[in-house]
Amino acid sequence: MSLQAADDAREVVPRWRSFSDAKASVELAPLRSAQRVAAEAELAPLRARYESSNDRFVIADYLGALITYQVDQAMIDPVAYSLAAASEEGSALWAFARDAIKLGDNELAEGAVDLSSINSHAQLKLRALRQVIRRAPRRATFRIDAALAHATLGNRESANRQASIALELAPANRFVVRSAARLLISQGEPDEAAWVLRRAGLHRQDPWVLAPLMSAMQLAGKKPTEFRTARELAAVGNYSNADLAELWSEMATIELSAGKTKVARGLFRSSLQKPNDNVVAQAEWASKAGGFTLPQEALDVEHGYEARSRAFAREAKWEASVVEGRAWQRDEPFALEPALSTSYSAALALEDYEGALEVARAGLSFHPGDSMLRNNAAFAAAKLDMTTEAQEHLRNAESPEGADERVTITATRGLIAFRMGDAGAGRALYAQAVNEFRRMGNSDMSALASSLWALEELRIHSPVAQEVREAALGDSAHARLPEVALLIDRMRAAFSAPGAWTT
Repeated sequence: MSLQAADDAREVVPRWRSFSDAKASVELAPLRSAQRVAAEAELAPLRARYESSNDRFVIADYLGALITYQVDQAMIDPVAYSLAAASEEGSALWAFARDAIKLGDNELAEGAVDLSSINSHAQLKLRALRQVIRRAPRRATFRIDAALAHATLGNRESANRQASIALELAPANRFVVRSAARLLISQGEPDEAAWVLRRAGLHRQDPWVLAPLMSAMQLAGKKPTEFRTARELAAVGNYSNADLAELWSEMATIELSAGKTKVARGLFRSSLQKPNDNVVAQAEWASKAGGFTLPQEALDVEHGYEARSRAFAREAKWEASVVEGRAWQRDEPFALEPALSTSYSAALALEDYEGALEVARAGLSFHPGDSMLRNNAAFAAAKLDMTTEAQEHLRNAESPEGADERVTITATRGLIAFRMGDAGAGRALYAQAVNEFRRMGNSDMSALASSLWALEELRIHSPVAQEVREAALGDSAHARLPEVALLIDRMRAAFSAPGAWTT
């Protein structure tokens, strides 16, 4: 059976987008004008050389810079066509030009997702970055963008190498240290992330660095020692509401975890005065435990895919949740959470097993050993009767970290056994999982496992199908998750269908 990402440990870790995207946001607002000047200063001589030369390497340099600075596709296309015409068909430069043209053909509307294009876009960006890094090897922001492209492609060592170079070149650059910290957190190294952020020496005067430092320490299981500094930064009056939003949000999260709900609510309200998408997602995550309602208009924030996906799932609007979840994965293709959450909802709520498997496979490129992502992929593959792939996913899974994960994998093994024709083994594994969930007092998971088990018994017209169905109904009486009600209704409908089962 599928398992969603644990919903009890979200922190305000930084988003990681390209430098061009970051400088277009409030995060790097003071740098916008300077960066526009810097971009034009770099592009101008390359444009002059391009306009006076037919040399394919000159054209490639200019094309790489245009893509790196994310200029309009209308400027990229003629340069790309020029490079294609000047290069030998089938050569590396010809392929670079053709991919740049395809980038325009495949541009997606806001919120739309074609996961198959993630890698091709990252590969194109990497080719472009290689062109500009060759000319400007000490530009730290180019190195971080290369790290992001490598992370998207699952090249963990290359991503780490480029991030390390960037940190050597600019150890006190806000964009560099936040991006490097996000990479480390995505790899399960919050201690290292905290070290990078603290070493920058910016956290005592920069809320954009202090907030992720406190988040990283929370994830590492350490008490943040900078809470007093955070209060002072928030009170001093030198920063805008947008600059303080992530810091207020992380302070609220810490207070909420300490049981100070009223204080947390006030801080969350402050964070939502001028929030970015990360702050809105944190507030949506905390809204139930914090006893407050997220303003509807907050969900309209730019790039608010995670918040909307979570909100729609909470309201059992599964199709909308999956659409936003896939957009969330496209926005953060290296992150584990969108892959886990979206593959779970697509498989369990929508029975879109092909979509769930696609999402899980994309996430596995950077998290190949994650036990729950492997489990979700195995569940979807088994439902598609792709039992060989399902078994392979479980073989490649790392040891599960907790009891819920371990027992969930047991249930998935039961599904695989049923689909391989071994009903006895499948029945024993499902029974083991359901009984363990009951012993743990987890009514939601026991109801999900028993209803999935009942559907497998029904599928093979087993004489014990009705007995398992009744047990699932009993388990569901104390369940709280909306997907449990959905699955119980699905099970009832299946058993009510004419000729569905025989005794």
